[in-house]
Amino acid sequence: MADLAKQSRQGMQERGGGPRLFEPSPSSRDRSTVRFYWEAIIKYRRFVLLVLFLVVALVALETFTATPLYRASVRVEVDAEPAKVLPYQEIYQVAMDPRSMESDLRTQYSILQSRTMARGVIKRLNLTNERLLQLREKSGVISETLRQVMRAVRGVIDRLIDEGGPGGQNDPTEYMIDRLLSDLQINPVLESRLMDVSFSSPSPKFAAMVANAWVEEYIEQNFQSKLKTTEMATKFLAEELKELRVKVEQSERDLNDYARTKGIFTTEGSQNEVTQKLNDLNTEITRAQANLIAEQSQYDQARAASATRVPTNLRSSVTEQIEARLSALRQDYARLTSQFGPEWPEVIQAQRQITQGEQELKQERERALEEAQGRYRASLQQYSQLSRVMDRQRQLAYRLNSDLVQFNTLKREADTNRQLYEGLLARLKQAGVEAGFRSNNIQIVDRARTPLNTWWPRRTMNLALAFLGGLFLGLGLAVTLHLLDNRVHSPEDVLALHIPALGIVPKSQELTNGANPLVLALPEQVQADHRSASDQDRMGSALARSAALDSPMWEAYRRLRTCLLLSHPDQPPVRILIASAMPGEGKTTTAAYTGVVLAETGAPTVLIDLDLRRAGLTGLFEIENKWGMSVYLSGHSDLEQEIQPTGVPNLSILPAGLRPPNPAALLSSKRLPNALERLTKQFRFIVIDTGPLLCYTDALIISTVVDGVVLVGRADQTPIRNLKLASEQLTGVGANLLGVLVNGLDVTEFGYGAYGGYYPYGDQHRTHSWTRFFTDWARVQTLWNRMRVRNGSSNGTRVAPRKASRSRGSKARSQNERPSESGPDLTL
Repeated sequence: MADLAKQSRQGMQERGGGPRLFEPSPSSRDRSTVRFYWEAIIKYRRFVLLVLFLVVALVALETFTATPLYRASVRVEVDAEPAKVLPYQEIYQVAMDPRSMESDLRTQYSILQSRTMARGVIKRLNLTNERLLQLREKSGVISETLRQVMRAVRGVIDRLIDEGGPGGQNDPTEYMIDRLLSDLQINPVLESRLMDVSFSSPSPKFAAMVANAWVEEYIEQNFQSKLKTTEMATKFLAEELKELRVKVEQSERDLNDYARTKGIFTTEGSQNEVTQKLNDLNTEITRAQANLIAEQSQYDQARAASATRVPTNLRSSVTEQIEARLSALRQDYARLTSQFGPEWPEVIQAQRQITQGEQELKQERERALEEAQGRYRASLQQYSQLSRVMDRQRQLAYRLNSDLVQFNTLKREADTNRQLYEGLLARLKQAGVEAGFRSNNIQIVDRARTPLNTWWPRRTMNLALAFLGGLFLGLGLAVTLHLLDNRVHSPEDVLALHIPALGIVPKSQELTNGANPLVLALPEQVQADHRSASDQDRMGSALARSAALDSPMWEAYRRLRTCLLLSHPDQPPVRILIASAMPGEGKTTTAAYTGVVLAETGAPTVLIDLDLRRAGLTGLFEIENKWGMSVYLSGHSDLEQEIQPTGVPNLSILPAGLRPPNPAALLSSKRLPNALERLTKQFRFIVIDTGPLLCYTDALIISTVVDGVVLVGRADQTPIRNLKLASEQLTGVGANLLGVLVNGLDVTEFGYGAYGGYYPYGDQHRTHSWTRFFTDWARVQTLWNRMRVRNGSSNGTRVAPRKASRSRGSKARSQNERPSESGPDLTL
């Protein structure tokens, strides 16, 4: 079998491989495309409408069953600070700088919504629980139901934790507080210090009364809080003043004693005088040090100069005259020597004058050196004296600073105590004034008036929001479901896997009833004739009559036939395996229809049912499944004996036979390739049905000995992952995957609404783009065949149609041809 599989694969490679009918294109399920979302809406449109209806219905029920409420509002201003009536800062003041304004306003909102505020309003208005119950609004049906459920749950929790005693929820006052707070609302006005205090009630007068009383209580509590703070501050200041008075007296005594002991009288002036003198000495010593350095530099330069040369910094007018005279004498000496020689009297006289001048210059240098040394010693003596004075003054300053540290500490303590005492005394007098002055930073801008119109429910707005919310909720759920849906919906999903798409088969609603799909595909009159017929070939004859008619089902399989024939125009595949990833995807029905449409071309065709685990073809053609391929593969019969007619012209069938105990072993035997070789000589096309590819290995075994595999996937059922895994397994064993046929496609969905323009389907007449596509391919095939004929005629050859002898066994066989009535032993 391995040799035969290898030869089969080599043959398919020589013929050009598998079909390339479509190039892979981006799938319509790509989230980046508008079509993806449009398909989600169209696919789940009923679900979207259901969600929309439920949301609108629930909101309408809640809106029209709720008691109308009236809302009264008071506008309040919270100032940054109260009016400046007193000439000093108050004890209680709200800090309302821009950075803390927002947080302070939120604090005021929380105070307004506090239980203490509600308790004050109850006392101010003398409210009772009975009065609140009379004014209790009736909520909508839904809200009331939820409220009762929550109340029941809260009651169970309270019983479990032993709550609800005195002071708990059973207290009437606490219940009234909860009711008032639930109807109160604080709305801040953006970019301002204003806020609206609103109260809702079925009674407009009661709503206005409570809103005004709430703000009045808020202002009163704010003033009482400030007054209480002022009184507490006054009491605190009085106690602190007593202690400060004692501290002030003691600190002043300590300061005077220390000053008397250290002899400090005018501390600030003494310190300044010592410091100024120290600074002056520092300046003088700096100047003396600079002078010393300069004199030392001149003295060092004079000592380093040559004996016959006076340094530049020590030159005088006498020195310059001597040097000028020497220069003139040397010139005369040089001139006389060159004229008269060294023995000339005038030359000797000039020599004596030069020697005398040099002696004078040397004496002048020594005198200048002694002057520089004298100045250096004077500068050094001055610097030493200033250093000694500086040391004495520095010691004096150090001692004074040490004394002033303690003195200043005592003085600061005395000053601080005195200032604190004076400040507290003044603040105590101010607090007495503040206690009698009613200042407040909260002002009423607009008081609440009795509302004339209802505030809730807002029926138009509620219904509009419900419509929009329900619509967006439904659309969101539809897109989410579409995202989570990983099933095959169209040929585009197949092309996205880089697998050729062979076409679609429209969905038949009656197939879900479990009836024979071949019978359901017949026209009504042909079905009636089929039911009334009694011969064994009634299905075949009915199919033959039905195939001559036009219908969407037959056209779909004729398009599949066109794809298979065009996959390799020179030599179309002969042995075709119809497989599917999982059961229930329509591979058996597809195999039956494919056999019928191939036989319709006049080519001898045979259907082989190799689904040895669960035979299906024999049931579709209503043929007995007692004998067949399982008998042949087990070696108990001859192949020609198992071939049976179907009643369809040019179409025969090889049943699966009884289920063997080891189907995979039978299919792996050498008898299967031999049988296919023999059938290839008798029939033009061989269509094979087998078991699910991902469930059993039967399809993979058979795929190695056929020319091509057609993978069937059911729309809205087959996961894309299964198709990908099935194609990878087929490719892994070297099978030739011709493409995928999308079966059971609902042509009424998005993109296929115009399906079957010439064929009535679902009481509608639609034209589908796929029909036009495959019709164009049929035209291409016709032109291709004509070109082949012309080329063959021009080359002196003739393309003759392929003839195949066909042998079919008899329908009724004698009992002596069978080993037993119960069937053969199928053990391999």
